[in-house]
Amino acid sequence: MIVCSINGVLGPAVVSVLDRGALYGDGVFEVLRTYGNAPHALEAHLTRLTRGAAALGITAPSPATWRDELRAVVRERTFRTGEQDHAIRMVVTRGEGAGLDHDGPASWRIIASALRLPSAQMYRAGIAVVTQEVRRERASLKGLGYVESVLATRHARQMGAHEAILVRDGLALEGASSNVFAVIEGALHTYQGQSALMGVTRRLVLEAAGRMGHKIVLSAPRLEEASEVFITSSIREMLPVTKVNDRPLGSPGPLFSRLHEVYRAAIGQETGWTLTTD
Repeated sequence: MIVCSINGVLGPAVVSVLDRGALYGDGVFEVLRTYGNAPHALEAHLTRLTRGAAALGITAPSPATWRDELRAVVRERTFRTGEQDHAIRMVVTRGEGAGLDHDGPASWRIIASALRLPSAQMYRAGIAVVTQEVRRERASLKGLGYVESVLATRHARQMGAHEAILVRDGLALEGASSNVFAVIEGALHTYQGQSALMGVTRRLVLEAAGRMGHKIVLSAPRLEEASEVFITSSIREMLPVTKVNDRPLGSPGPLFSRLHEVYRAAIGQETGWTLTTD
């Protein structure tokens, strides 16, 4: 069941056909999840959402407005469904207007829906990914134009894989809907640059790895050199990769397992939620 708030009003999820998010992808969004009705890493998502809107010249609602309305949406969906874990999407667009030069008031919405998670088996046994070469630069802005990621994900699923990893000249930049990490000779590698989105979960994992004393290399890895690979996203947290194209990597590695344990413990401290992989 979906519960939606549009411009601060709870009600049916109806958006104008002239909304510029639908017409031109003229907007930005964030996706996060709740644990026991508590949104995880909300402030980091609000910061990125506000910055992204500002980069497009869109005046987004204040963080306080987002927080208040998010609480109302979560409360309403819990009342209707009895569920306490939700997937949350926050969207802000330039509003209604068909012309390219339109610059009207922003439109914004919060959508709460059922949380669809990977199976416990995926966390225990890992997932398969396929690589896909990309040529053009991807924007690091979390904008609404996600057709490239949609097509990459469709390709991965057709190949029997969970995720597509976008590579350039053999170097792994990011997943279609995730960030990617690789362990090479004991160091944790992840790309940092203008052509990949710097994910919220990615940052939290890097902070955890730093506290644990692991060497971090902020450059795009070659996955064929890795002893461990895993992906991160706000909904899925961390997922181990145990097959890249036709190359098996074995069981989830020790660094992934330890980082996931630390990451989930931090979520528990933040939200008060007791976490398991089941």
